[in-house]
Amino acid sequence: MTIETKHRIIIIVAAAIIIAAGIFAAVHNRKQPCNGIVVNYYNATQDTLIDPQKIIEMVYRTDSIEGKPLRDIHRDQIRDALEQNPYIENADLSFGLSGKLRIAITQAKVIARIINTAQQHHYLTATGILAATSGIRVRVPAFTGYISPLKSNSEEKDMLYDKMLYLALALDQVPFMQALTEQVYIRRDKQFEIIPKVGYDHIVVGDTSNLITKFNNLQCFYQQKLPYMERSTYKYLDISFDNQIIAKR
Repeated sequence: MTIETKHRIIIIVAAAIIIAAGIFAAVHNRKQPCNGIVVNYYNATQDTLIDPQKIIEMVYRTDSIEGKPLRDIHRDQIRDALEQNPYIENADLSFGLSGKLRIAITQAKVIARIINTAQQHHYLTATGILAATSGIRVRVPAFTGYISPLKSNSEEKDMLYDKMLYLALALDQVPFMQALTEQVYIRRDKQFEIIPKVGYDHIVVGDTSNLITKFNNLQCFYQQKLPYMERSTYKYLDISFDNQIIAKR
């Protein structure tokens, strides 16, 4: 038997031992009882929209896992229940060697706060979901004005909410607009106006066509023209037209 053959045999035997040990550990781990839950967040730099204790409570309402063998815990059922929450985009579940159920949460991204004419407040996520605002604070632009409460049988209202989502996504996409926008006002004719943090009283956006181009033009205006203008002379800007910005008194 050559030295090369011996080395191959040693490698094969070692690999078989490692695989067998892994299988034994996995089988043993699945038999041990669950002794707790650990919650982590993938996107922890964002605002915590749902705290770990709430997630743990949701798990226990779905499956009484305490002391149950890990193999008997219904991970898919728990994951589906967690992902029903509008603030949870994705939930990954795994078992640690210590018997802990590990849950990694990807939170939904909130891009706007909507305040309708009935004074109902909702957060709007990047996937178009409306979520309750109770007990949660997120720094996002507020959409106000002529916004009727959403009704599933109203096509007109659904179209307005779709346009608000489109505009909110565009604002979120342009860092300059994120920093500039304090509020978005929906007029009676369903045209949009931005209430900026600095500069003018308001900025007429109009409809949701060519938003990125409008925002890029506005950024150039703020950087190149605004420093040389007497702002008290003009009350608002109109960026609703293609490739032009009009300052009005």
